[in-house]
Amino acid sequence: MTDPPHPILRRGERTELSGIEGFVLCEMGNSVVGSLTRASEYFGVPEPYFELLGRSAQAFRVQIHEEFCPSSPHSACGASTLDRLFATAPVELKSILKHGDVLDEEAVRFAVVRAINSGLPMLYSSEETGLIVGYLDDGNPWICLHPYAWHPNRFEESNLPSFSVDLLRPRATPLDAEAALTDALRAGLAMWDQGAAGPYLTGRAAYNHWIDAVSITSPEVFSRLSHGAYWTFDQLKEARTAAVDYLSAHRAYPEIKREFAAVVNALQAEGRCPIEVTTPAWADKHPATPESRSRYADILATARDHDTAAFAAIRELGFA
Repeated sequence: MTDPPHPILRRGERTELSGIEGFVLCEMGNSVVGSLTRASEYFGVPEPYFELLGRSAQAFRVQIHEEFCPSSPHSACGASTLDRLFATAPVELKSILKHGDVLDEEAVRFAVVRAINSGLPMLYSSEETGLIVGYLDDGNPWICLHPYAWHPNRFEESNLPSFSVDLLRPRATPLDAEAALTDALRAGLAMWDQGAAGPYLTGRAAYNHWIDAVSITSPEVFSRLSHGAYWTFDQLKEARTAAVDYLSAHRAYPEIKREFAAVVNALQAEGRCPIEVTTPAWADKHPATPESRSRYADILATARDHDTAAFAAIRELGFA
């Protein structure tokens, strides 16, 4: 076993890793990518958040649930980008518990203790994803970092995750970053053309469904949809900002970058989504009015048109 990258802290019944930080969703809205970003920093192989969003093609996806579920921008949902993320991240995953497995609580807690004692954090997922960075006693509770704590600090978690637990370690083989970029663009175009993935709409179909909901639905119905639409709007803005940063970092495809930058400009025209009725904890309330709904639809239409131009350019460059 190699030495851990940072000291393991042992104080009484508490054992935890040092040198690994938490995050909040208004800082990194994609909890899977945010967790892997923090893990890459811990292992001394840091990659920017935008780089992982780009490589996974999450930066090039637009997706919305037909009922505007807030899960719309999650990497695992609909047209999933998880496999590409895990294949191109600077850390590797070894599954300890998969979604749908029969839970062996003792085995999972033993694996966590063993990993932490070896200086290895673990990824754990339920509705969102965080990091296991320590434990108390014999592995119950865990010491965790998770954005649903609504703060970046460590906390004790006694409930086992409902989805998955994965061991993290540095990537063993080097990545061809340029091949990853072209593959991400190809995947982004495929998701744009796909149109639907189960109850999730992608590409122009997603935009058109979204614009119709903003423009046509009754105020009562729209108020029920607005939270998921707000979060999806926020995460689309983050994704396209990452697309611009990713292409800039690789000095690639300025014509595509220009259109994605125009999407960002449209989405941040007012600095935030024009409408939100039930906001996340960090956002201001923004009531729906006829004027704000019209403005919202116009912003989405402008973003759709520039995204359409961006993916047309990707197609013309031979990525279909």
